[in-house]
Amino acid sequence: MSQYDIYQCSGADTLSVVEYLRNLGVRAWVPMLILRKRLPRSKKKVQVNRAAMPGYVFIPQYDAHLYDRSVERPQWAMLRPLWTGAGAQAVCGVEELTAMQELINERLPSGGRPPPPAVGRLVRITAGPFKGFGGVVGAIDEDGVATIELKNTLGSLKIPSCVLQGL
Repeated sequence: MSQYDIYQCSGADTLSVVEYLRNLGVRAWVPMLILRKRLPRSKKKVQVNRAAMPGYVFIPQYDAHLYDRSVERPQWAMLRPLWTGAGAQAVCGVEELTAMQELINERLPSGGRPPPPAVGRLVRITAGPFKGFGGVVGAIDEDGVATIELKNTLGSLKIPSCVLQGL
């Protein structure tokens, strides 16, 4: 069973950081939303890939050494380790990541959108590395990604609403 270290980066740069790391030989991973969106002023729809958890990158522990933090990197490619309340770096298993991606794929057939929870509602995360964490829905974007204000040291977290359960 392989373990993944959890790193934080800028939410807008998540996919760029993953691509950059893969070019370095690091097997970085991020859960993906595959959406079908209509082009502006057109009837044509295109497939759009989006990070399901913007701002979080998962790197296998056996690959983490390939991302040498002492080397000069572009500012957007900087990663910060995610620390737990106990002072250890946050990790998760491949099973948790696989279960989350499967749940996203199952609940979003053919690029549909997840049903959004109500803003202000108390929810619990049901899959993935943050499974069991609870918080209040702060906002929901047009793709159904909810910002959850967590009741712990993480602050807020963006996560697809299809992995949330109302309390």
